[in-house]
Amino acid sequence: MKFYASDGSLVWPDYPPAKGHAAIRAAWDKLCGDVPDMYLDFEPTHIEVSSGRDMASDFGLVHFAPGAKPDDVKNTAKYLVVWKRENGAWKVFYDCWNWNAPEKDRQ
Repeated sequence: MKFYASDGSLVWPDYPPAKGHAAIRAAWDKLCGDVPDMYLDFEPTHIEVSSGRDMASDFGLVHFAPGAKPDDVKNTAKYLVVWKRENGAWKVFYDCWNWNAPEKDRQ
């Protein structure tokens, strides 16, 4: 929880929005309970810091799979995280991700 802002929020698919440390912890606990030993690998593709140096956006891909060491099975989604300065440290203000529907569902 150290890297979330005190007023940070999660907006994840299939989860209700969560704001504040208690709600964010509950969302992570549910995710970890639903998918124990989740493998996560973040691949930033674009990071931009505001001119005031107090906000930043981080966009990229997140690769994930159940189990601590996935073999060839990975899922890939897009993420967008907004960071803000809180007491001089960078903290996550908004944490959001989504994935595309399988190609067969997009036709």
